[in-house]
Amino acid sequence: MSSDAGQEFSRTDGDETQHEDNQQDEDFEFQKELADNYTIINFVEFRRLGDKSLWQRKEADDPEILYQRMRYVAQNLHRVTKAFDFSKIPNQPAILDTCFAPGGFVTFFLKEYPGARVKAMTLPIEQGGHRVLLSHDNLDIEYLDVTMLAGDMGVTEDDVPDSYPDKDALIFHKTLSAEDKFDLALCDGQVLRTQSPSEWEEFSGVSPLATSQFALSLEHLKPGGTMVILLHRLEAWRTVKLLHTLRKFSLVQLYKYPYWSAVESSFYGVAKNVQSDGLLAAKAIADWKDDWKTFNLLTLGANANPNKEFPADNEDAQAVLKDFGEELVQIGKIIWETQEEALHRAAEKAGQK
Repeated sequence: MSSDAGQEFSRTDGDETQHEDNQQDEDFEFQKELADNYTIINFVEFRRLGDKSLWQRKEADDPEILYQRMRYVAQNLHRVTKAFDFSKIPNQPAILDTCFAPGGFVTFFLKEYPGARVKAMTLPIEQGGHRVLLSHDNLDIEYLDVTMLAGDMGVTEDDVPDSYPDKDALIFHKTLSAEDKFDLALCDGQVLRTQSPSEWEEFSGVSPLATSQFALSLEHLKPGGTMVILLHRLEAWRTVKLLHTLRKFSLVQLYKYPYWSAVESSFYGVAKNVQSDGLLAAKAIADWKDDWKTFNLLTLGANANPNKEFPADNEDAQAVLKDFGEELVQIGKIIWETQEEALHRAAEKAGQK
């Protein structure tokens, strides 16, 4: 995404409120159209149940509980999707985990492949990250904020003016070299409930954490490799758009753990046989890096276009639904059904219906 150099960006509180309302309305309309067109769920009831604060699970912020749960999730995900099957590659697999702590997913992976090489990145505890609960000789951990990987996103120190408030926090050297390649990339980071979303995340509706993970992982994935991505709200425009992008150069499966988090909107996208060396993948990487730059410029308040975010533009949305709508419903029906059933059970148990 491009913007006019030196353009001053500002908005009043009224403009911000109107913008957020418009974006929520547009995203809601896209979700409603998706549901109505393909008759997948009782959308209004689904949205009503899913929006209840009753279903917040604060215990998921406890690293020890999360660690054990993620081990079970990884085991079940592999059983259903075979996401961690690297039995046909000649050497021990290499894995990149961009949001590692507390380490449950990698623990399961290393049980399957004890000789695997793991490159992990995780947020330092003093910045709100989880404690690491895994130790292994083949595990290389860097404690950093992946949203600050300016060098890996193609940004140099000269590109960022001294007036940028967090310039010292940006990491301008590349954390991974061109030779660093992986068979599996885990993109399962999310903003913790103990953290507050930043201004640009609330304003854009899209997480810079996600774009950092996607760009870095795909760029350093071996051709034919696998990506496992934590996603939220399958009916949301930004999720549909991401899955539509991935299926252009990979085989996409969706998986939702049917127990602890079933009432929540989270699920996993598993992209196999990723053609990471192709033109379509290269375009996706470039787009995600541009998105990262846009978010950070928006934080700075200069060189930013407030209209460059991701509401469902009608023409774009119609094209995606025409090309991908039926396939999305086919692969995603189990996700919606699992959550809807869990929401109804939880509501009945709590006496909220």
